[in-house]
Amino acid sequence: MLWVALPLGAALGSFAVALDSRWSPEAGWRDLLSRPSMCDSCRARVAWYDNIPIVSWLLLGGRTRCCKARIGLREPFGELAGAVLMAALSSTLREPATYLAWSMISLAILTLATAVASGLALALIDSRTRLLPNPLVLTVAVSGAIFASMDALLNNNVAGLLVPLSSSLAWWLAFWVLRLTSRGGMGIGDTKLAAAVGLWLGVFGIPVSLVGFFLAFAFGAIQGLLVMAIKRAGRKQQLPFGPAILGGGATAIIFGNQIWFGYLQLVTGFAI
Repeated sequence: MLWVALPLGAALGSFAVALDSRWSPEAGWRDLLSRPSMCDSCRARVAWYDNIPIVSWLLLGGRTRCCKARIGLREPFGELAGAVLMAALSSTLREPATYLAWSMISLAILTLATAVASGLALALIDSRTRLLPNPLVLTVAVSGAIFASMDALLNNNVAGLLVPLSSSLAWWLAFWVLRLTSRGGMGIGDTKLAAAVGLWLGVFGIPVSLVGFFLAFAFGAIQGLLVMAIKRAGRKQQLPFGPAILGGGATAIIFGNQIWFGYLQLVTGFAI
């Protein structure tokens, strides 16, 4: 699965970067998804062999073939992030033993791919515009519902769907309360995204969901401190919280159980 996840993730990262560069509140989604890749400088159409994630950037030396304009690091970094994220998330899937299970695992990878592409695009768009497009948030939520349903089917435990649903509801309620008490510091888009991420984390268990919730605010605090240190921003400056929610959720899925058991060992050690 690793050799499938790496190139697939790089392609997803490339898609997310392209979607972020094209998106605006007025843009139509049909146009966004069907528009061919073009050079930002001379508007020439980019050939498929110059659009291979990471590889094309290296072969072209970080410049376009048409007008030799410089290609920023944002594109290869986004593609690399997608590759690493997709590979890491795919490694959390249990190895199947039957043909039916292998079919389900393939569908699970596609579901993960959908969430990774949407999540990366949301993080980039929110960082640039302070907005979280509803169609992308809905895509993360629907893919999480499909993933939770497949997990319940493979484990023959339909009642297991109550955990992801409870996790989603808990995240939504917590962020809704924060939105009411923060006086504009937390947007409604963050509340919707929190419910979608909580649904995903609930599939991996309540401890993973709790770790993800903690990490979301930890990443948000780190982001705020970095912005204050680099840009000398004030404490009341509004910052995008979507990347922190998504980053905390992804980290919890990959390392959540290790973090949880490490925390329990630490608390037990202090108690003794």
